[in-house]
Amino acid sequence: MTTTDLTTTDIATLLRDKLEGRLGSREPQITGRPETLIDEVIELLDYAEMRGSEDAADAFGDGLRALGRAGRSTGPAHSHALAAARRSLLEGASLLT
Repeated sequence: MTTTDLTTTDIATLLRDKLEGRLGSREPQITGRPETLIDEVIELLDYAEMRGSEDAADAFGDGLRALGRAGRSTGPAHSHALAAARRSLLEGASLLT
């Protein structure tokens, strides 16, 4: 997958696949649906902070900011922001598990 092919659906699915079965049933659940991605990342950020994982929380925060940039941009800037969001969110997921 190239950065030009990346969508919020791809990011949500990657994040769900990365975390699936690794968090307990009481922790945030990732659906893989793009329409709930931002809410789910906010829950993950809160969860990371609660667990004291500052690096994971920072990565999720960076991912949220990149998703915001993607929503406000078009063309190459949009693609680059989505790629940055993917990197940050997957980094946060790795640090959390």
